[in-house]
Amino acid sequence: MKKIFSIITLCLCTLLVACSDEEAVTSSLQVVATDGIDFSAASGEGTITVSATEPVTAESNKEWCTTSVEGNVVHVAVTTSSEVTSRIALVTISTGTSSVDVPVVQAGAVTILDEHNLYYCCGYEGGQFNFSFKTNTSYSVDVPEEAAGWLTYTYDTDNNVLRFDVAASADKTPRGAEVKVSSGAKELVLSLSQIEVSLSMIGGNWDMSYYSGAYGQEVSGTGQVGMLSDNLVMIDALGAYYLPLEIGDNGILSVPANVEIGIYGSYTLKSATSLSGGYYSLSVPCVAVPKVKDGKLIYHFGYCSAYTDGVAVEYPMVYAFVGSSAAGWMECYVDLEISKPLNLSLIHISEPTRPY
Repeated sequence: MKKIFSIITLCLCTLLVACSDEEAVTSSLQVVATDGIDFSAASGEGTITVSATEPVTAESNKEWCTTSVEGNVVHVAVTTSSEVTSRIALVTISTGTSSVDVPVVQAGAVTILDEHNLYYCCGYEGGQFNFSFKTNTSYSVDVPEEAAGWLTYTYDTDNNVLRFDVAASADKTPRGAEVKVSSGAKELVLSLSQIEVSLSMIGGNWDMSYYSGAYGQEVSGTGQVGMLSDNLVMIDALGAYYLPLEIGDNGILSVPANVEIGIYGSYTLKSATSLSGGYYSLSVPCVAVPKVKDGKLIYHFGYCSAYTDGVAVEYPMVYAFVGSSAAGWMECYVDLEISKPLNLSLIHISEPTRPY
């Protein structure tokens, strides 16, 4: 009996020693600290510090996450993510006898920008244009080299704004630039111009282009801006309708909404404005800001939310009404744009004439 008890005691001691050895092996590799391994969508680097009694190696299971080892510190690097959802990599840290998995998380790319605020213009005294922009990933703002001397920008991360500064023009020569802003999978082009437009530059024939909702095709030709019954109007390239026009400071044009423009059978036709999301408005105008490009004065109607109190305007419309009830649209002027060569001899007229 005593012999049996001794054998049992010996077995228990052996088990205890084995368990103690396993615990020692397990505890020989421990993660002591992590720093910066919860990444934003932008590329970046972080570290994982371990306690180990043996040489350490590290390996990631994802190509976008790479590792390198310096002593007991594992350096982790991630590339920029263009995915909209978060992604996870497992970094396996090993010694000769132990290993541990450490998750590395990278947030999805989030970029918020105002896609309905693409045009800005100021006079020769210069000005400032604020563009709403927020991102958690890398971004680029490409100002053309030829505009770098008069157009600069800063990124105000506290207010989520790209702030463009237009310098004063000593020689008062019209100039413009197209600036490409990109971040993640999003990219757009901003048009920033400097010119002082006189009324005498507005009237007459214009090259006109737009997508006709009524005909379902691109339309290009000659449009006209002039007076009709003492009202300034713009006649489309097909001669089908005219749109009312108003002129604001520095030649900013707008198509006011809810203006009666004619009769079609039993319908009363009025100007209207298409808004983002498939809505229309009878109170918000469709604005066009002067643009200078390739020696031309250009107006693109819509996408000027800085001039419409932040309302996302897309294009002008002709809407049919029976009494006060809307019957439906008759024409949609999608991407309506007019242009003409700049007549430099008219730019500095101090007393502009009324267009006809």
